[in-house]
Amino acid sequence: MKAGKTVVIVLAVILLAAGTAAAQSQQAQTARTEAAVKQAADHGVIKSITDTELIIVTKVGDKEVENIYVLNAETVRKGSLVPGAKVIVRYSVAGNVRTAVKVKVGEGKHKGEAKQPQ
Repeated sequence: MKAGKTVVIVLAVILLAAGTAAAQSQQAQTARTEAAVKQAADHGVIKSITDTELIIVTKVGDKEVENIYVLNAETVRKGSLVPGAKVIVRYSVAGNVRTAVKVKVGEGKHKGEAKQPQ
């Protein structure tokens, strides 16, 4: 009977250790996934906008490039977002999907441009 209790206790310790290792592995995976989501910003002119999608045109050198962003209920929208409006888009990237976090009407600063004194 004493050997039976010992076996049960050993099995319980093994199962507890395995459960703890699995939980730590899940936490590490979640941290890696969150780190894989990158944040960035862009600016351009709205080409089209719907409840779920924003397309802006940005100049890159002499070319105009279209960028597509997913809009959702969590996207913060500031100003009158209509085609032709100049906007700044803050977005997150997960895989190949750009999800707008904040869309704001306004030009924003360009690289090398200093803030204007008031």
